Amino acid sequence: MFESPDRLGREIQQLLVVVSGLAEARYGCLLEPGRVLFETGAGVADGGATEPLAGSWRARFEAAGGRLFELPGLLESGAPTDDLFAECAEDGFLFGFLSGRIALALVCAEPEAAQRALGKPFEVLADRLFRWRPAYRGRALFFGSPRVDWVRIERPAADDTPA
Repeated sequence: MFESPDRLGREIQQLLVVVSGLAEARYGCLLEPGRVLFETGAGVADGGATEPLAGSWRARFEAAGGRLFELPGLLESGAPTDDLFAECAEDGFLFGFLSGRIALALVCAEPEAAQRALGKPFEVLADRLFRWRPAYRGRALFFGSPRVDWVRIERPAADDTPA
């Protein structure tokens, strides 16, 4: 059945807003290596950055490019990894990589709690993404469910810092 890419794009944007709200994220986006496709958060209107902070997050994620998409494999192998966002010492991050082709990126205070809160809305978001661009599904098109790799970057809470 044919579905309008424009309609699917609007649904993806709305679902990103819902997922970001559930995660209490200051900024959220969906990206391919080096390219933000959808974004939401403070300073974002109609899918584009309108304030410096949102543009700053967009620039950071786009600059991280393919290195960001290497994180799941590096963490699984136990290989050393650079902290791609070391300058953001007070921000936590949650990444959900779908089949290694597209990622949900959220800037949030509590990434572990955010991941637990996403559940079904994330599944619906993934479904819309795969309908919008079937290539994102990868080999899962024929062999079951798509792979989701979660990466959390936790930061110490302000009250956890040594005195």
